Amino acid sequence: MGNVFTRATMLSRIAQMERVLTPHRKNQQRERFPMGICGGRNGINAAVDRRVFAICPIVEQRIVSVRAQLAGERRGTRLTGRVTCFDRWKTPGSPIYS
Repeated sequence: MGNVFTRATMLSRIAQMERVLTPHRKNQQRERFPMGICGGRNGINAAVDRRVFAICPIVEQRIVSVRAQLAGERRGTRLTGRVTCFDRWKTPGSPIYS
């Protein structure tokens, strides 16, 4: 796992994805596409209407996090999915459970 989460490996995969997808983007999308990959100076993707990081900054943060978890320095965060109305039906005591 430590060999997979290297900066060089992950960024080369992102570059490959960018090369494959770029020809299929329309002109305006093609101009904004690099912003979604690399972000601005602070790593934020300014091409969208909300404050989100671009792909490369997220990957770099994730590499640091995974390496720390593999080294036993961090426990990580257990992710939980969103609760939907269907999930509520599965709980004992709900009218649809039986």
